[in-house]
Amino acid sequence: MSRVAAKLELDLSVTPDSTSNAVDSVSISGAGRMCSSSASSLAAAGGGPTPWVRHVATIPALAYIAAGKTQKKHLLVGDAGCRAAGVSAVLVEGAKFCYVYGVVGVRQEFGEQQVLDMQLSEGERVMGARLLSEG
Repeated sequence: MSRVAAKLELDLSVTPDSTSNAVDSVSISGAGRMCSSSASSLAAAGGGPTPWVRHVATIPALAYIAAGKTQKKHLLVGDAGCRAAGVSAVLVEGAKFCYVYGVVGVRQEFGEQQVLDMQLSEGERVMGARLLSEG
């Protein structure tokens, strides 16, 4: 097996309470032998990973709202590029609406939401969704 440098970066949407969502960025980097796709294999192979976690955003009431959407198909959390453009999350229903949640400032108590009608024809359904940032 060859030694490879590996780096994993992901944003996690976690629910610290019953209403809000926190977005935490997790980075794991290190060099090691890749035995499998798990991050723990990096540590076992030597040159263990260096985890780094930081809080990057809070989305007020998102967990509460998402729990109540019976037609919810996808919940997308924006990356740094999306947040820079003013979008922190998008909740996509299977056939009718998208709910776009704006970035909330540190001292801001309530977030902004826009409801977009996807205007799908009868019988059309959302199969997948991806949140892209320009740049």
